[in-house]
Amino acid sequence: MTTMFDIGLIIGRFQPVHLGHIALITDALSKCEEIVVIIGTDSGERTPKNPFLSYERMDMIESCISKEDIKRVHFYPIRDHGNIVTWTQEVRDYVQTLYVSEDGDPVGLFGFKKDETSYYLDHFPEYTSAITDMAYNGCVNSTEIRVDYFKNGVIDETNLHPNVQEYLNKFRIGRDELFECNYFNY
Repeated sequence: MTTMFDIGLIIGRFQPVHLGHIALITDALSKCEEIVVIIGTDSGERTPKNPFLSYERMDMIESCISKEDIKRVHFYPIRDHGNIVTWTQEVRDYVQTLYVSEDGDPVGLFGFKKDETSYYLDHFPEYTSAITDMAYNGCVNSTEIRVDYFKNGVIDETNLHPNVQEYLNKFRIGRDELFECNYFNY
């Protein structure tokens, strides 16, 4: 397989994983030997903005990628440091543990500049940009999907992979407290 990059980097919260995320990961896999998927906001606690724990988000992604391709994916959950310099250095350090280029081959940085929340993509100038301002699979919004799911009990069949839909159906079992009494205060 001829690729543009030895390694690609994708950063996201994936709250939850939607078809835009899967399209981005699939695109990166088509252009890279391996990819690193940074799972942002690894706090270990559920919050309204981040109701899914890092291992749950990794499970969702894994369920949507072929068994052959998932072997080329490295997940790295990262907590919020409250300091972009410390956070970006942790990402760089992790990428370097997997990949040290002896011949100067670039790392590809994949992403979608959705809005001001995508500012972190500008903090990796040493990586080759494969960032787009074009939305993968239209402009899908995890916040809207999350609100519909937790507030209204609706699973978005248009913007979620069938395996993620199934995951969310199973996730709800035994977690009524997250769906009752407006727990997440949306």
